[in-house]
Amino acid sequence: MIKIRQCELKDIDNVARLSKKVLKNLQQKGKSDLFGGVDESEIAAAMEFPSTVIIAEDENDNDNIVGFLLLQKPNDEEEEEYAKAFPNSYKVGDGIIVNGIGVSPIRIKMGIATLMLEFGKKYALEHGFTKFIGTIHPKNDASAGALSHIAEMEKGDPFIHETRDGRDLLRQYFIQNLK
Repeated sequence: MIKIRQCELKDIDNVARLSKKVLKNLQQKGKSDLFGGVDESEIAAAMEFPSTVIIAEDENDNDNIVGFLLLQKPNDEEEEEYAKAFPNSYKVGDGIIVNGIGVSPIRIKMGIATLMLEFGKKYALEHGFTKFIGTIHPKNDASAGALSHIAEMEKGDPFIHETRDGRDLLRQYFIQNLK
């Protein structure tokens, strides 16, 4: 049985391990540019309120964390970037960033990402955010599909984003109205 909940400090290492598995699986498929990965420091930072990390766990599995979703409050610079990318639909303070989503490679296409995003949407609205914002690879159909189950998505122009590990990845901003 899959249970969706907020991450706790004891879960950080397991979430980071799952992120590495997701990235390794994508690398094996030649699609590592679709996901930047998240490490322990990013996960810990995302647990500082009002940011949060949502996890999916299988209560019947020893390696029970099977999905994660980082939601982060944007800093001032990020707020300006989204307001500039979506001048007609974004106001500072409206959004929370979908800053990483991953599902165990053996659990993809089971609706886990959608369940976490639905939980995240409820969390966002309860804490005064009315929009999901973020970046996505233009060809990341899996994440775009899961996000589209939550709300209609508006996308910006593609650009190059440098990851923490030094990779240059193609991305585009997106915004979703949660109400």
